[in-house]
Amino acid sequence: TENITMQHNPSVTTAYFDIKQRLLVLPVWQNISEDLYDLLVVHEVGHALDTDFEAWMAAIKKIAADHGTKTVKAEAVIKDFLNVVEDARIDKRQKRRYPGSRKNYVKGYAELLNERDFFKIRGKDVNGLSFIDRANIYFKGGYVLNIKFTPEERKLIVRMENAETFDDVIGIASDAYGYAITVEKENLTPEEKLLREKAEKKKQRKKDKKKEKKKNLWKCWLPHLKKTFDLLEALLRKIILPWAR
Repeated sequence: TENITMQHNPSVTTAYFDIKQRLLVLPVWQNISEDLYDLLVVHEVGHALDTDFEAWMAAIKKIAADHGTKTVKAEAVIKDFLNVVEDARIDKRQKRRYPGSRKNYVKGYAELLNERDFFKIRGKDVNGLSFIDRANIYFKGGYVLNIKFTPEERKLIVRMENAETFDDVIGIASDAYGYAITVEKENLTPEEKLLREKAEKKKQRKKDKKKEKKKNLWKCWLPHLKKTFDLLEALLRKIILPWAR
């Protein structure tokens, strides 16, 4: 057990738990029901119990490196993917820990979806959203919205439903992120594809140039190193051989 700090902040738009500072922050919403309030608290306490800060930061870096997208923007997107998958795992574990919270989850998410339109989907075709957005809504009570998934997406959803460890979360988030990259490439216009190809070629040329520079540097220093070793060998022979006799 541990003591965590809890704040009610009227300037925030959603609840969150700072896994580094151990701070649980709740928004100040008018006419919030007890069920929604309890849902927010139980969910964020789940992060306090199960989401490790060091593992979280390392996971973002790992996924970015695995997909060759080590930029600030890419890491922000990866964080969103991790959060959606981790939320699904956290909610399942919290319902298991606190069976009485199941009612809070059902009614609380219903209030978020319907009365508060928290996900801003009123009047929109939910199935036109990206996979990760559809998955997020699905796991937060949106299973009643007839959200559709492709066979490949359905496999990811099943894995999210079965996730137990944070390692499971990392694997699923990485695969979902990779899937999103593939879908994005397939949906590009010819002009966008051309620009993407040019950017990738430029990036590759930069990497090749850097690699070649290192190679040339080694070639440049190799003769000097050989000369240094020869001098050392001659010096050692001059000092050691007479002594050995």
